Amino acid sequence: MICQFIRDMLDLPAKNVTILEGSNIHVLPSMPYSAQDFYTSIDVLAELDNGIQVIIEIQVHHQNFFINRLWAYLCSQVNQNLEKIRQREGDTHQSYKHIAPVYAIAIVDSNYFSDDLAFHSFIVK
Repeated sequence: MICQFIRDMLDLPAKNVTILEGSNIHVLPSMPYSAQDFYTSIDVLAELDNGIQVIIEIQVHHQNFFINRLWAYLCSQVNQNLEKIRQREGDTHQSYKHIAPVYAIAIVDSNYFSDDLAFHSFIVK
């Protein structure tokens, strides 16, 4: 069902979907009142039919350092993929040529930028 949603709504050829996190509201009494309630909805990892992975993050409440966390998710996924390649191919410099791209799509309720653009793109090469 989620796979079909990704194909229909995002026009991505998803073949496999994994729920990475599915929590809703965490109450953290040890934090200051303004940061007590930590809201997150769902994180999904979609694998496309060409092996490319897409992390889809849905964030319904403003979270400080959200962009940094999104970068960390991307880097972590690339690292996990590299470890799988090394287990399969061996730990050589040739392992790096087998790393497939990992992209992220963040659907957020808050504006994390100083402009009012609906879309922002970042590329790390």
